[in-house]
Amino acid sequence: MPIRLLTEEKQILFGEDRTCIGVDSIEWSVWILGTDDVHPQTNLSEALQFAAEHNAVFADLKTRHHSALTMHAVVLHHGYAWTQATDHSWGIRDLRRLHDDRGVDRLRRRAELRIPARMDREPRQGDLPVNAPVQHPASRIGQSTAIEMSRAEAEVKAAVFIAQQSPRNIEAAQAEMRFACRQYALADKAFFSYPKAGETVSGPSIHLARELALIWGNVQHGTMELSRDTALGQSEILAYAWDLQRNSRSSQIFIAPHVRDTRKGKKDLTDLRDVYENNANLGARRLREAIFAMLPAWYTAEAIAICQETLAKGDGTSLDVRVQQAISEYSRVGVSLAQLETKLGRPRDGWNESDVAELQVIFQSVSKGEMSRDEAFPPARITAAEITGQPNSKQPAAGPA
Repeated sequence: MPIRLLTEEKQILFGEDRTCIGVDSIEWSVWILGTDDVHPQTNLSEALQFAAEHNAVFADLKTRHHSALTMHAVVLHHGYAWTQATDHSWGIRDLRRLHDDRGVDRLRRRAELRIPARMDREPRQGDLPVNAPVQHPASRIGQSTAIEMSRAEAEVKAAVFIAQQSPRNIEAAQAEMRFACRQYALADKAFFSYPKAGETVSGPSIHLARELALIWGNVQHGTMELSRDTALGQSEILAYAWDLQRNSRSSQIFIAPHVRDTRKGKKDLTDLRDVYENNANLGARRLREAIFAMLPAWYTAEAIAICQETLAKGDGTSLDVRVQQAISEYSRVGVSLAQLETKLGRPRDGWNESDVAELQVIFQSVSKGEMSRDEAFPPARITAAEITGQPNSKQPAAGPA
């Protein structure tokens, strides 16, 4: 665990009057300039590797974000800054002597990998050798995994530090949100709609959530596939949204079955593209909820209201033109005017701006595959009388002549 220090602003790292930055009782450690953390290390080799990895991440972040903030990782020996030229009890000569001791190093590797000792004649107990290696689960982390974990830790710390040093301007974010939500291109994709249990569920879409998170600033969000089991037909996915400035995080780990619901029942997915699209679709839904849970409620509510108003006003064309455009778009996917009138509950002449906006939201959901055409507009049922050509009502029996 890192040790948090409260050091002075100006430190003398080298020379006779150098300052003790870390802890004198810890032989080797690494000090992170900026966050003022000290990370204890086992030996000099690990300290040098830890500092090199973090300095590479800091340099990359400084280049990408064009930040004036400076962060460095400095190797400490008994709390003092260390270089090769510094005179210490453990120097380069002792480090070389340690690596030249190949015999001890081989024994150490054999112990870590649990390799049994060699014997001329291996003793046996029945049909099994006494010295047979036992299969143990992986108990050590590989070098590439350790480097990636260290790099990810350094990048997160640097991102949090930059977010706290450059806080968001709430008034500017609110003004930018209002401007973005008044754009018809965003409002047209700001809502979703799909059927569930005989009812239609609607709400703000993932497109609006991502746009609001981008404008709010100092936010990290995304999805990550943690594992995929083709034998069980499922994936484990993480969806998260993190406000770096307020340290407010909303995350959810869920199981995504490789199954698609169809009108004929559930269908197992085996194609890699189908599995990817299924995981991306389910991950986007969880990510949408995570982002809206992280953002302030007043911020989200105002954005939804402005997008609804923008969608009702349209893209500047008259209501009659938008009605005709909606009818033409639905006719291309096989939906008739009668079905549209049944969906809205009124004839075409009685449609208003809200009705056209509702049709646009449903059309976007059908286009994205969130709901099928038959789910949005159920086809008219054909009765047995219509098939046989017989009238629905029975004719009265003729009276006696």
